Amino acid sequence: MTTMKLFIIAIVTFIFAWVIDTHVAAPETSKPFANSAQYSNTDTPYPFEVTRDGQMIRFEVRGRLPLNSWKSIDIEVFDSEGNYLFAYTDELWAESGRDSEGSWTEYHTQVHLDQRFPKKGMYQAFITDNSSSKQASQQSSFHFRILTIRGDAGKMNIILWLSGLVAGFCLLVFIHRLEQEKNEIEYKPIKRLTTKQLDAMKTAPMKVWPILLLFFIPTLLTSVWAYSDDEDEINWLSYSYRHNHIYVDRELREHSVASAQFRTGGSRGGK
Repeated sequence: MTTMKLFIIAIVTFIFAWVIDTHVAAPETSKPFANSAQYSNTDTPYPFEVTRDGQMIRFEVRGRLPLNSWKSIDIEVFDSEGNYLFAYTDELWAESGRDSEGSWTEYHTQVHLDQRFPKKGMYQAFITDNSSSKQASQQSSFHFRILTIRGDAGKMNIILWLSGLVAGFCLLVFIHRLEQEKNEIEYKPIKRLTTKQLDAMKTAPMKVWPILLLFFIPTLLTSVWAYSDDEDEINWLSYSYRHNHIYVDRELREHSVASAQFRTGGSRGGK
């Protein structure tokens, strides 16, 4: 019975954390996608606003490519004074082939990055892309947008993982007990137990509220943390070493000015 209570509480915690995670990751306001033809590989900036210190911003890219081609995309970010901050780099691709099970195709049609900005204000993004072939470049425009989201959904992962692991462990215990009961079935004559023996077999009922507190207090605190704005400064160069899709161009960082002519650009990718 104790395992069953723990299983139910873990499942409820997982569902609650998943709902919070979904809500935190949702955009604050709806914003249409922009066409790459207007911004990519041009000196036309894409402006976006960070309305609060420490706000989370989502970079979102969507596009479908011809088979067996790729397109790498760089989004370079500058602040309102023209200072270069970082570049978000990612890829769209499409592959096909044949193996022992037959033909297969695989598409990577959308990518995104959720990134915190320590300071509010107006920012500009410059888009560049590089394709695997001229045909892929001509036939595969993409769409993108940069918008605000409610918080940092990644902070809920620890609750999702822990509650999921506890629920999985309880499920394994149930399965083990069922198998054990099947293997240990014995037919024995019924023996009537005395009242004293029955009392000795009784155990104190397990209190549920300590388990509830153990699960829901961390979940509540983590939810508040996920919605809160983190205003700590970011050293973008050091930050890029720990995040695969964040890139800092040293030359641009050293010679960052408002003029777009100093943008060296150029995608680093290629699947």
